[in-house]
Amino acid sequence: IMLYWIYGYKPRVEYIQLIYYSFCVFALTLGMSYFTCSVIVFFRDLGQIISIILQIGIWLTPIMWVAKDALGGRTLLLQIIKLNPMYYVVNGYRDVFIYNVSILGHWKWAVYFWIVTLVFYTLGTVVFKRLKVHFADVL
Repeated sequence: IMLYWIYGYKPRVEYIQLIYYSFCVFALTLGMSYFTCSVIVFFRDLGQIISIILQIGIWLTPIMWVAKDALGGRTLLLQIIKLNPMYYVVNGYRDVFIYNVSILGHWKWAVYFWIVTLVFYTLGTVVFKRLKVHFADVL
């Protein structure tokens, strides 16, 4: 936001959406963390695997590139990229700053994102609660 102000862009009402997208990242990360932190106690090498998956995920998430422009007419590849839940968040930030699109502009992505996030959170919570009693034995 500060860089936008420096370059002469005025603050807009759409910036309020940044709170929502930041909460989206928090919720997704929390669900994934519950699962991984409980399983990594038993499988120490999972940390190495997670690092590799995150590295691949960073490059597959269109942060520094726009998926529609880069992939052109390859709609199957674009649909696969859209399965990444972070695609919704990254495009949300892009929509706020560049395209001035509201949250309701991509409601189908929002529904998909929240379903995936709830699945991760539910799975992570269930696994954490079941394995919690064994943490003291392993550690």
